[in-house]
Order: sequence, then structure tokens, then C-alpha cells
Amino acid sequence: MFSYLTQPHYPTAAIGIEKDNISAIALDRQGRGQYSVRQAATIEVPNNLINPSFLERNIASQDEFRVILEEAVTTAGLLNQKRWSVSLPSASARTAIITLESEPASRQEAQEVIEWKSEQSFGAPAGELRITRQKIDPDRQGRTRYFSTAVRLAVIDEYETVFEQLGWKAGDVQLYEVNEAFAAVTMAAMRDVGFEHARTNVNGGACALGHPVGATGARIVATLVHALRARGGGRGIASLCIGVCEATAIAVEVPA
Repeated sequence: MFSYLTQPHYPTAAIGIEKDNISAIALDRQGRGQYSVRQAATIEVPNNLINPSFLERNIASQDEFRVILEEAVTTAGLLNQKRWSVSLPSASARTAIITLESEPASRQEAQEVIEWKSEQSFGAPAGELRITRQKIDPDRQGRTRYFSTAVRLAVIDEYETVFEQLGWKAGDVQLYEVNEAFAAVTMAAMRDVGFEHARTNVNGGACALGHPVGATGARIVATLVHALRARGGGRGIASLCIGVCEATAIAVEVPA
């Protein structure tokens, strides 16, 4: 039921933030589901610099927080890394299992019911939260359930402000869809552009799903939107070739 938690997709580079320390780590993929640590470092955080909270301000001094972040990535030898997956302090988020009492009549109704239940569970208006949800097994009565996690947008802004000052991109894009006219295209995008393997063509590319003539864009965008929706919403990028060294891309956002 919680396989997406017990068997997660690992990022290429990540920063873990907690009240007492900040860790920076880079992984090497060794094979299917196997990784090794390439570089890593953990730096202690001064008392009261980070006060993890769902409702209150988290960072006492953004300048001091930025210095500690730079120290962590420098010690790990990752100063030039610009794309990160970031784990915020656990106390900054709230989780809940959302159960639907009955099946909604439409997707719009389902969205409204889930938002209302999320507000009741998390104690804040849905418009002030970034909510992700994952469908899990029904309960014993067969009712639909979602495992949901919420973080207040004000808290995210605190951390993202510092990341932007460092020129980092943290969690801006959840998924990538890259057209596979040939398998090597996606492999090159992951290697040269830095797309994470775990976020790219997560349901397979054209080699697995097909490459319809004249409908490549429709297939890729539809695949991306459904993949984001299955993960509770988020941002994604779809790209495709046009031929003769041309290409196009689109960024989409699926509401939580």
C-alpha cells in the first residue's frame, strides 16, 4: 500500500534539512534499484537557527542559513551542483489519510471534496498549502483513500528564497517527458541536461508506449498530465523534436 514510500525513486543530488543538521549527498546509479554514495557531508546547525513548524516561521536568519547550506555543499564537493531534491524538516509538513465517503460524480466534485477534507485535516485553507497525494488501497468498506502531505506555501517560500539566492533550483519540476524518437535521445537529456532518471519518462517513453505519427505532442502531454495527476499534481516539462535539428517544449502545472 505504501510501496512509493518504502521503495522511493532516489534523486541524483539531495539536501536534507533538519533542526540540528543539514546534509548534502550525491548518488551514483549502480543498476536497477541500486545506488552508491558518491559524495556526502553533514554540517551541524546552530541552536535556534531552524525551528521546524507547520504554522510558524522556520528560519531565524536567512543569511546564516545560506552560509550553512554553502558549507554543507562545499564540504561535500558539490558546490557546482545547481539542481537539488530537498527534504524539508519533518515537522514542517503534516500528513493525513483522506477517505472519500462515496465516489464523486465528477472529477471537479472529487477535487472539491478532497480540498475540503484536506482543509479539515491540515487546519489551513487549501489555497495556502502545497498538497501532494497518492492513491492507496481502499479501506475495508471499499472507500477510496489518499495518503496526503501538506506544507504551507509561506514555509516553502522561506526556503526557496535562500535557494534562489544561491542560484539553485529545488523541486521546481516534478516530472519530465522527453520524446524518444530514439532511446539515445532521452539518455542524452538525462546525461547532458541533468534530468533525474527517476523523474524522466516515468511510465516509459515512445520505445515502450509507441510513437504516433502526427500526434507525438498529444501523447507526451497527455502522459505527463496523467502522471502528475497520479502523484497529486505538480509541475512538469514535455519536450519533442520537430526534425532537422528543431525542437519545442511546454511546461505544465497540474493543481494539487
